[in-house]
Amino acid sequence: MRSLAALPLLAVVGVLAAPADINPALSNNSFVVSVGDGGYAYTPNTIVGAKPGDTILFEFRKGNHTVTQTSFADPCSPFINATTNTKGFDTGFMPFTEGSNELPFFQLKIMSTEPIWIACLQANHCQSGMVMAINPTADKTFEQFRDAAQGKTGTSSALARVATSSGWPALAGLGAMLMLLA
Repeated sequence: MRSLAALPLLAVVGVLAAPADINPALSNNSFVVSVGDGGYAYTPNTIVGAKPGDTILFEFRKGNHTVTQTSFADPCSPFINATTNTKGFDTGFMPFTEGSNELPFFQLKIMSTEPIWIACLQANHCQSGMVMAINPTADKTFEQFRDAAQGKTGTSSALARVATSSGWPALAGLGAMLMLLA
C-alpha cells in the first residue's frame, strides 16, 4: 500500500473478485455506484447527503470508463484547483472484460459536504451525459451539470492517466489523502 498525505479525498483503486453483487465492508454510510452497466451511465447518477467519512464504491461493470473529478463550470475537463494547481482524482481508464472474474473498482472517501462533480472522460462519454454529482446544491443541480456536459463538443483525447514520479496515478481532490492498493 502506498499513501500520500495532504490530499483532499481518500481514494482507493483496485480489483474485486467476481463481478457479482459485491459490497465489501465499508463505513457505516456507504454508497455503491455502477459504472457503465447501463451504457454511458453512472448508476445512481446523483448522491445527496454524503457526509465526511462516508464511502462511495464505484464498480466498473461494462466497457472502459473513468471516474474523473471535474467542475460544475467545465463538466468534461479534469478538475484543477486554480489556487494550488492540484488536480482532482482520476482513475484513468478502467476496462472491464466481459466474462472476467475480476471487477475493477474505485473507492472514494468523502471528506466534506461540498459538491463533487464527476465525468467519464473516455472519448465523447461525458458529452453523451455520462456524468455524476455528489451533494449537488439547489443553485447547481445535477440536471444543470448534465445539460452543460451534453452541450460540450470535442473529445477528451488529451486526457491521459496522470502519474506521479513513482508511476502511480495522481488522485487528488479537495484535501485529504490518497491510497492505492497494489
